[in-house]
This record gives sequence, C-alpha cells and structure tokens, in this order.
Amino acid sequence: MWSLVLSILVFAGAGFAAWFVVKSGGELLWASVAATIGALAAAWLGARLARAFARKRIRHLEAQLITRELVLLVRVRSAEEEAMAADILLGHGAQAVRPHEITIDKRLEDLPLHSLRVDPWLGDEPLVIPGTRPKGPNHP
Repeated sequence: MWSLVLSILVFAGAGFAAWFVVKSGGELLWASVAATIGALAAAWLGARLARAFARKRIRHLEAQLITRELVLLVRVRSAEEEAMAADILLGHGAQAVRPHEITIDKRLEDLPLHSLRVDPWLGDEPLVIPGTRPKGPNHP
C-alpha cells in the first residue's frame, strides 16, 4: 500500500518536472525524457518496496507456522465436498484434519442481491405490512 502511494508521488513529481520543462520553454522531447525517467524511478522504487514488504510478511508467516498451529476452515455443503477438501488438505501436508459441523444462521445480509432495489422510485418501506390489507382506490 505504502509503496504504491510513494510510487504515485514519485510519478507525480516526474509529471511536474515534465510540465516545468515545457513551461520554461524547453522542448517536448526533454519533457518526455524527464517523465520517462520519473516513471522508471517510480516503478523501480515500488517494486523494491513491494519485494521488501513481501519478504517481511513471508518471514512473519513462516515464524507463525513454526511456533503455532494454523487453523484453516473450509466451508462445504455435502459429504462429497467434505471428503474432497480433506483429501486436498492431507495431500498438501495437513496434519490434523477434522470435520466440525456448525449451524450458520441465514440473515437477510447473507442472501445474494439482498440490497438490490428493483424500482428506485419505491422507498425503503414495504409496500404492504404483513397481516394487513392494502389501502387505496383499487382495494376497497
């Protein structure tokens, strides 16, 4: 994240340098050279920082795996999927694969397209309150 921000700032500086070259009466060729050098510097700096952060994160995860256990949860919906997940985990070196059954409550937020508004002219209130009859000229 920070490497991206820093690279964008370096690239913006290169763009400013190119603009300054053109503004001060310089040729467009030199402005493009300045922008290219700035872009290459930004790319190089971003790559170096990203690599350094990735190495640090990998070392942290390796230390975590050496000193502690890593718990991995896999959500399956059938016995076949459970067997396949266990085979995959064991095939990749897992040591203790155990199934656990957890009941997950379904809420409105869990359903796909729960926030889809079919008609944007309708408000958020329900059209009819359950247990009552609709009112209006079409419903006597």
